[in-house]
Amino acid sequence: MLEKLATATKVAQGRLDYGPPVAVIDIGSNSVRLVVYEGVTRSPTPLFNEKTLAGLGREVQTKGLLAADAVEKALTALKRFRALCDTMRVEKLYVLATAAAAMRATAGFHRGRRKGLPRQDRRHFRTTRG
Repeated sequence: MLEKLATATKVAQGRLDYGPPVAVIDIGSNSVRLVVYEGVTRSPTPLFNEKTLAGLGREVQTKGLLAADAVEKALTALKRFRALCDTMRVEKLYVLATAAAAMRATAGFHRGRRKGLPRQDRRHFRTTRG
């Protein structure tokens, strides 16, 4: 009886079990956002959504670099988001960097600064264009 009850509480009544949660982190020119979805489905339901305003792109036009304090804010947000994903037992985490984060002028953010992330996350860090 207890085993059946424990299994029933894992998925809310009336909900289908689509597997473990899946998360997406979007690093943009102004914000860093984490959205956690209930699983891989045709129309996934967001379980969690948080945005941090970092302002990564505010100095790109004038200096051609990402602002140092903005990079620190973004890294702090990424560490928090990773901890949240661990707590929610996210098994797949997709990190996308767009806009100012894709600027090659600040290679430190792409390569050296990403060392603030745990080793298992660094190999999945990729940027997108467009």
